[in-house]
Amino acid sequence: MRYNHRNHAGNAGDVWKHFILAEVAEYLLAKEKNLVYIESHVGYPEYALEKPGEWQNGISNCWKRLDVLKEFSYFGILNNMNPSGLMNYPGSAVLVLKATEKVGFGLKADVWDINPEVAASWHDIALPGADKFRFHLGDGFSGVRSLMDSSDPALLLIDPPYLEKRDLERAVDLLKRGACSRWTVLWWQMADVDAIPKKYCNVKMYSANFSDFGMSCDKWRGAAMILSGSDDLRDHVNQRAKNFLRIMRCPEPI
Repeated sequence: MRYNHRNHAGNAGDVWKHFILAEVAEYLLAKEKNLVYIESHVGYPEYALEKPGEWQNGISNCWKRLDVLKEFSYFGILNNMNPSGLMNYPGSAVLVLKATEKVGFGLKADVWDINPEVAASWHDIALPGADKFRFHLGDGFSGVRSLMDSSDPALLLIDPPYLEKRDLERAVDLLKRGACSRWTVLWWQMADVDAIPKKYCNVKMYSANFSDFGMSCDKWRGAAMILSGSDDLRDHVNQRAKNFLRIMRCPEPI
């Protein structure tokens, strides 16, 4: 089975996922001049936002507050991508690429997807910095595991489509392996899923109800990002997430 993210790009779940991802990448880049990035289920590099679309109840709602939100890495990148209004949206991997370019640092990335159409989009991409990516057509779960014993410590995003029952179990396994390998690991899930390995003390869940910041996403009430990383990183992300939610909960100025 294949998951086509085109219909969902920029929705409320993406907003929360990519906000946290950009904050983590920015934090790591402040300490290291090169970033190794791994993504288990990558999707397309970029998306054209068309109407109707789930983004209208997602990133579009944030765009109204861009003047105060663009201090955050995620919204600053989107602002630079869309000088004439909200039309284009980056996939997770391109978001990380643009975070590295923002500070002039290097990136080395390995990304997976099982969809041949996605593979073609990565092979044909006309994007500065695209040569920093190695796209693998195949199973991201096993592909990422194969790197864990040989790669330098990396930032890993686990973002499975949850089309198979085993996706949840395999995502938990990658999170555990990444924590043991001292990788920084992010795992995205919708809020109705709860499989965080409680025994890992360096793991924290950042969850949000979409209605709390004026968004909606089909049947889903919210989303969560689970982070395995250092105490300082987890504290940093926690504070940044609180600041974002505080801004979104405040009424807009008249």
